Amino acid sequence: YVGGGTNSPDLPLEGDSVLSSPARGFLAKLNADGTQLHYSSYIGNTCFNLYHYTCPVKSLTLGSDESVYMLYLGGSSAQQQSGTAYKLILGNLSYEYEYSLGNGEWSEMAVDINGNAYFVGTTLTSPRDILATAITSTGDPVYSISVGGSSSDYGWGIAVDANGFAYLTGLAASQDFPHYGVAVDSPDVQNKQIYAMI
Repeated sequence: YVGGGTNSPDLPLEGDSVLSSPARGFLAKLNADGTQLHYSSYIGNTCFNLYHYTCPVKSLTLGSDESVYMLYLGGSSAQQQSGTAYKLILGNLSYEYEYSLGNGEWSEMAVDINGNAYFVGTTLTSPRDILATAITSTGDPVYSISVGGSSSDYGWGIAVDANGFAYLTGLAASQDFPHYGVAVDSPDVQNKQIYAMI
């Protein structure tokens, strides 16, 4: 399964594509040796030319029922980036859900054993904070929070365990970045990696 961005109006489509009209994101499925395209579809909606390529499917993962969960980054300008979460079963002509994550530079997603989806990103206003959002397997909201200190902090990676705890990684420039429990390292401007658990 491959997700990304495209500027091509003639992207080769395969299978019952959920979106056949040109868009900026795409999803494709290849066979095991990469010689055959099993599925291909446009994903997303209106978009500006982000970072000299397109508004892409930034992250994707598979559910236990072979549904595909996707994080799409779109927007009308660099200051108006926004995220959309999609759940799709290949061959269906509509999404299982389409959920707006709101404004932010969304980076990555993870899915737990129950099909709940978790997302991490960064706010667009300064000082920038880490964003974390969770939604249920049917696309209903669970929580949406921001975490940060007095300087800019960035959320880049996320994983989730069997208990639904989300683990976030990124970069913290804030000397007063909130920490709980036993910290493995003290704040240091030379050591800006962060680790958090929700």
